[in-house]
Amino acid sequence: MESILLIEENAAFARVISAKLHSEAGCHTVTAAGFDEARRLLESGAEDIIMAVTGFSVAGSRDGAAVDYLLSRKIPTIVLCEKYDETIRQRLADKVVVDLLLKRTTEDLNVLAAAVRRVLGNRSLKILLVDDAAPYRVAMREMLETQLYTVIEAADGQEGLDQLEKHPDVKIIVTDYYMPVMDGFEFVTRVRKKHKREKLAIIVLSGAREEDVAAKFLKFGANDFIKKPFSSEEFNWRINLNADHLELMDQLRRTANTDYLTGLLNRRAFYSAAGRLFFEAVAHGQELGVAMLDIDHFKKVNDTHGHDAGDVAIKDLAALLTLHLPAADAIARFGGEEFCVLARGKNPAAVEEMFESARKAVEAAVTRHGDVTFRFTVSIGVCVKPQATLEEAITRADALLYEAKNGGRNRVCAG
Repeated sequence: MESILLIEENAAFARVISAKLHSEAGCHTVTAAGFDEARRLLESGAEDIIMAVTGFSVAGSRDGAAVDYLLSRKIPTIVLCEKYDETIRQRLADKVVVDLLLKRTTEDLNVLAAAVRRVLGNRSLKILLVDDAAPYRVAMREMLETQLYTVIEAADGQEGLDQLEKHPDVKIIVTDYYMPVMDGFEFVTRVRKKHKREKLAIIVLSGAREEDVAAKFLKFGANDFIKKPFSSEEFNWRINLNADHLELMDQLRRTANTDYLTGLLNRRAFYSAAGRLFFEAVAHGQELGVAMLDIDHFKKVNDTHGHDAGDVAIKDLAALLTLHLPAADAIARFGGEEFCVLARGKNPAAVEEMFESARKAVEAAVTRHGDVTFRFTVSIGVCVKPQATLEEAITRADALLYEAKNGGRNRVCAG
């Protein structure tokens, strides 16, 4: 199990920190009362330590020896202190630590938990460094890898564009201004033609003395600007603030587009995504099917087993549709127990067969809620005839759904 090493001699406070990291960051914490115990634990290899939290001076360690040891083992390290100490801050300035934080109040522990959560989340983030000065790239790579980011390098703007093509999942770009072949300004403007600010952050570095150079970059596509020379502390905070902003934007998009109960598209997002897919299918002469379906006698499920059981049934149905409709291009919960599906590239017989297979899978499944088990079925209406618009296809599928209901339920009606 991956663990965070906490070096803290106050056992009661160690328990408080451990509980905070577990609840706020989902971390398993291993505690050592001092440097000697921490070293024995690390050298035994008994724990998979991915990060450490320690004081600057702890039992058995003076003058930051514990910090130096942790860094020598390439362990990302957060240093805690009782009060803001400029001397300690200066002594850590040339050491690549994650951060120097306080540990006095509940809010300080909130900041610690957020920092740990951020670093652990960084493992899924790629950063592209674009700078013709190799020493700067080496220094920045070391700082970023300490924060567990995946780092890609480029020596100029053109190489940066090439790397972005190879790595379209890059989330943050850090670029210099003055570079050969293609400078930072042209690079930023070209990146912004394809990538929006809320999905890809660009941080510009420059020692330029011209007035308004920061405003120039921010106006034409940069998210942030850092003036050279800069401290590792400022660099790390700017990077992490931009990573936090991207994560927040992603959460907002998911909230706006996702049904809270099932994780599928919601009605609004379905019309947006499926509308584009429908138009493309019609433009390219592709066959497609649009289906409306819902749970039969859903009120009876709620009345018999309770509304919580009804929610479980809806979630189970969403999972079954995702599993048994692999060819579907868009699946959405429209509301209540009603779902809508769009699938392209299959002839009418294949579309009907696909939904019939899904119907049988739902019929065979068992839903469990607590000690209660029950089954349910679905009725499905599938529009396979060409329609002028997505709205017309949904209306047609809805009419076929009612036909399936009136025909006895637990069936597929296509037309």
